[in-house]
Amino acid sequence: MRIRLLPVTMFLGGLLLTVKLGALVSGGGPVTAGIQVADSQAQQADAATAPGEGDAPADEPDSELAGLEPPPALPPLAPPTEFTQAELDVLQNLRERRETLDARETELDLRQSTIEAAEHNVEGRIEDWKRLKAEVEQLLTRYEKAQNDELDTLAAYYEKMKPKDAARVFDTLDLPYLIEIVGRMKAAKVADVIGKMDTLKAKELTIELARQDQDAGAGAGTATP
Repeated sequence: MRIRLLPVTMFLGGLLLTVKLGALVSGGGPVTAGIQVADSQAQQADAATAPGEGDAPADEPDSELAGLEPPPALPPLAPPTEFTQAELDVLQNLRERRETLDARETELDLRQSTIEAAEHNVEGRIEDWKRLKAEVEQLLTRYEKAQNDELDTLAAYYEKMKPKDAARVFDTLDLPYLIEIVGRMKAAKVADVIGKMDTLKAKELTIELARQDQDAGAGAGTATP
C-alpha cells in the first residue's frame, strides 16, 4: 500500500515542532540531536515516497481496492405521472359530480331546516287557533246564556201583562225574536195575546208556530226506532 506524501509530511512537521518546543524549554543538548535525527528521517521519507519514472500515477487506485465491485447505481427517478386526456376528463367529471352532490346536500339541509321551521310555525298557529276557539266558545256560551236569561225574563214579563198590552208589543217585534219569546210562555197566555194582535201579524206567528210543531214531531218520529 503506497504511503501518501502529504499525511507523512504533516505528521513529521508536527513531530518536529514538538521536539523544537521541548528543546527550547530544556535548553538544547540531546534534544537538538533528536531534532537533527528527525530531520534526516523526514528527508529520507520524502525521497522514498517521491514518484519515480516507473511509478504509477498518484491517482491510481490501491491494489487492495482494485478487486472490489463498484456500488450498484441508484435507479433513475421515475418521471412524474402524466394523465391521459380521458383520465383528466374522468377526474373533472368526478370533481363536478362531487361539487353537485355537496350543493344538493346543502340545499336539502336548508330545505329540511325550512320545513322544520314551517312545522314549528304551523304548530304554534294551531295552538293559537285552539286557544282562540276555546275563548270564542266561552263567549258564545256566555252570550247564549245571557240571551236565554233575557228571553226568559221577557216571557215572564209579557205573561204578567194584559193580553191587549202584550199584543201591541208583539206587533212591533221581528218574527224570529217573537218566536223565541212566545216559545217560553204558557200556551193559554199566548192564545189570549194572539187574539188581540194585528191580524196579519197574528197569522204569520200562527203559521210559524205550526211549522215548528211539525218539525219537532217529524224529528221525534224519525228518532223513534
